[in-house]
Amino acid sequence: MLRTIEKIARVGVFNDADGTGFPLERLTLIYAGNGHGKSTLGAVLSAAGNGDDNAILERQALGSSQPALIKLRADSHSLVHAQGNWRGQPLKTTVFDTGFVDRNLHTGGQVSPSHRAELLAFAIGEAAVAQETTLKTAEKNLSAAKDALDQNEAEILASAHGIDRTCTVDSFAKVSASPDVAEKIAQAEEALTDGRNSARILVQAPPNELSEAALLSEDFLKVLSESLTGVHGEARKRVAAHVQHLDEHGTGSSAEAWLSQGTKLSDEVNCPFCGQDLQGIELVDMYADFFNEAYDELRLRVDAQEAILGTTAREARRQALTTAWQQAEEALTSWRTHVELPSLPGLDSLEMLLTELGTWVDTHLTAKKERLEVAIDLSADKERGQALEEAALAPIAAVNKVIRAARSKIETYKATLTNSSIAELEAALIAVRLQEHRGTQEVVDLFAARKRIEGEIKEYQVECRDARAAIKKAMDSTLAEFEQSINKHLVAQHAGFTVENVKATFAGGGGTSRGNYALNLRGHSIDVSRGEPPFRLALSEGDKRTLAFAFFCAVVLSEQDLRGRIVVVDDPVTSLDKHRRTHAINTLNDMSRRGAQVIVLAHDANLLKDVRDRFAKSGPDDHGEDRPCVELQLKRPNGHSHFASIDLDIECATPYFRHHQTLMHFMDGEDFDGRPVTRTDAGKAIRPLIEAYLRGRFPGDLIPKDKRMLGSIIGCIRNSHPPHPLAYAIRLVSELDELKDFATRYHHDSGSDGGQVEPDEHEVRAFAARALRVVHGAT
Repeated sequence: MLRTIEKIARVGVFNDADGTGFPLERLTLIYAGNGHGKSTLGAVLSAAGNGDDNAILERQALGSSQPALIKLRADSHSLVHAQGNWRGQPLKTTVFDTGFVDRNLHTGGQVSPSHRAELLAFAIGEAAVAQETTLKTAEKNLSAAKDALDQNEAEILASAHGIDRTCTVDSFAKVSASPDVAEKIAQAEEALTDGRNSARILVQAPPNELSEAALLSEDFLKVLSESLTGVHGEARKRVAAHVQHLDEHGTGSSAEAWLSQGTKLSDEVNCPFCGQDLQGIELVDMYADFFNEAYDELRLRVDAQEAILGTTAREARRQALTTAWQQAEEALTSWRTHVELPSLPGLDSLEMLLTELGTWVDTHLTAKKERLEVAIDLSADKERGQALEEAALAPIAAVNKVIRAARSKIETYKATLTNSSIAELEAALIAVRLQEHRGTQEVVDLFAARKRIEGEIKEYQVECRDARAAIKKAMDSTLAEFEQSINKHLVAQHAGFTVENVKATFAGGGGTSRGNYALNLRGHSIDVSRGEPPFRLALSEGDKRTLAFAFFCAVVLSEQDLRGRIVVVDDPVTSLDKHRRTHAINTLNDMSRRGAQVIVLAHDANLLKDVRDRFAKSGPDDHGEDRPCVELQLKRPNGHSHFASIDLDIECATPYFRHHQTLMHFMDGEDFDGRPVTRTDAGKAIRPLIEAYLRGRFPGDLIPKDKRMLGSIIGCIRNSHPPHPLAYAIRLVSELDELKDFATRYHHDSGSDGGQVEPDEHEVRAFAARALRVVHGAT
C-alpha cells in the first residue's frame, strides 16, 4: 500500500510538493481543480507501477534545469525517481486516466493496431464466434416489437392525456368502465360547480344587528333630579331677575353663562370687563354666592346630557341606524340567491318616535337649564319618557329579530356546503371522465394490441436469452470471462451496447498478434477497427468513456484477491450520467472490498463525497480489514501545486450552510474550515445568510427575481399585505433593516478609504446573534 507521497519536485505544476504530513489511507480522495496537477499525479503513479521513465521526463517542469525528483513510500519500501530513472521496487498500481484510454482503446476516436496489440494483453486466447445469427435476429425482432409497443403506448397516452395529463399507460389500463358513468359525470360536474360556489359563499358576510343601546341613561334622570343646596334664596331671586333683564335686552348670548364666567375672572376688587371698583356692590356679592363650584359642576353635566340626547345627537343616531339597516338589507339580498330569507321591517316610524322622545327630553333639559339650582320633578312624567324610549327602540328590536333568524338560516346553509377542495373535485371529475373514455372502442382496441405486442416481446426476450446462452457456451473460457466481465459493466451502466467477438488475430501481417472486438449496437455488429460507422462516430464521448471504464474494471476485477494492489482513477465519471456514476462508485467499492487501496482523483468534490459515503456504508473489506479514508486536495496558490487537507462536507456545502456555520463557530469561538473565524468573516456572512434565509422561506416567485437583494426583499415585505405570504414577515422588517444597515458596512464601498471604522468584536457578536435568531425563528 502506498503510504506517503513524500516529494514531487519539478514535475508539471509540482515544484516542491511535500506530502509527508498527509499520509494516505485505504481510500484516498484527492480533490483538484483543472490545471492543479491531477492528471500529472495520475501519470506519476502510473509510471511508478510500470517503470516508465519517459512519462516523467516529458512532464519536466517548464524552465527547470534540475531533473525531476519523486519520492514515494510504500509499506515495506521506498520508490524514488531521480536523475531520470526509477529506483526501487515498482508499485502494483493500475491507473485509469486518459493515458489508459489512449493506450488501450482509442486515440481521437481512432482504433489503431497498437491499441489492439495492447488489448491482447488483457485477454489471452482466441474467441470462436458461434450462433450469433439467432441472437441478432431475436434482437432485431425484439427491437421492432419494442418500437411497436412504444408507438402503441404513445397512442394510448395521447388518447388519455386529452383528459388527464398525469395518466400513465399502466394506470389507464387499470381504469374500468362503469355502466352509470354518465350519471357519475353529471354528479361530479355538479359537485365541482357547488365546490367553486362554496369557496365564494363561505367568505360572504352575514347581516349584522342594529345597535339597541338605551336612549335615556340613568345619568340623564339623575341630573334632572339634582338641585343646588346652600344658595341663599335672596341671591337666587336677584340673580334670576338680573339674568331675565339681560336676556330681554339682547346681549346676544346666554346672560347666565356670561355672568358665571365673569365671576371666575374677577379679582373681587375690579370688574374684569370694565375695571369698575366692585367693593360694596350687593349684586356682585350675590353673583359670587350663586355661581359657586357646585353650580359649575352641575352645569357641565347638563350640557353633557344635551350633547348626548340633544337634536344633533338624535339625528346622528337615526342616520347611523338607517345606514346599518341598509347594510343589513344589502347583506340579506346577497344571501337570498342561496337561502330563502324575509325582508327587514322598515324604520319609517323611527324618525317620528325619536322626535317625540326628543321633545320630551328637550322640554326637561330646557326647564333644568332655566332653573339649574332646582330639581325637576319627574314623578308624574318619568313613565311617559320611558314609554317613548321603549316605543323608539321597538322598530330596532323588530329588525334585529329578523336578522337573528336570518343569520341562523345562513349558518345552517353554510354547514351543508362541501368541505372538499377544488383540486379534489376536479380530480374526481377527471377520474369519471377517464372511466367513460376507457370504455370507448378505440381505447379497447389499443389495449388489446398492447397485450399482443407484450406477448411477442416476451417470446423474443426468451429467444435472445437462449441465443446468448448458446454463444457463451461456445466461447473460449478465458475470453468469454473477459468479454462477459466487460459486458457485465456495460449492461449495469445501461450502456445500450455490448462488446462481442473478442479474439486474437494476425491480420495486418508481421506476425504480431492483436486483439480485436466488435460492438453490438442496437442489433448491429460494428468492428472497431474497420466497421461502419467508424468507432469515432458509433459511440458518444460518454459511451466511449463508459467502454474504457468497463475494460479497466474487467482487468482489475479479474483477480478475486486485490490485496497489495493500488487502484488509481482520475475522474472516473467524466461525461457519465447519474446511473453510470452510481455504478462506477459501486465498482470502486467492490475493488476496495477485495483488498485494493483505492485512490480517486477528481475535480468534482460531490463525487468524492459520494465515494466516501458509499465506502463507509459498506464497512470492512472481505478480509475483515478496516478501510479508513483521508480527504486531500491539490492547491495552487502561487502557480505551484501542493498537498493540503480538505473537508468534503464543507466543500460540498451550500453557501447558506457555510455562512450559517461561520456565524455559529464565531459565536462559539471555534475554528471553521481549518482556521479561526474573525469578526470580519462573521460580519461579511450576515447579509448573504439573511438573503438566503428569506429566499428559502419565500421560494419561487413570492419574491420577484429582480428584487432578491436584501434591501429589495425587505421592501417587498414592508409593502406586502395579507393574505400574501410575505406579510407573515412584516414583524421582522425593523430587525431586518437594522441587520441590513450593519451588514452594509462590509458590502458597500469595501475598497474605499473613506475612514469607516470596522465594528468591534462586541458589536459583531451582537449582530451575529440577532441574525441567527432570525434564521432560527426566534425573532
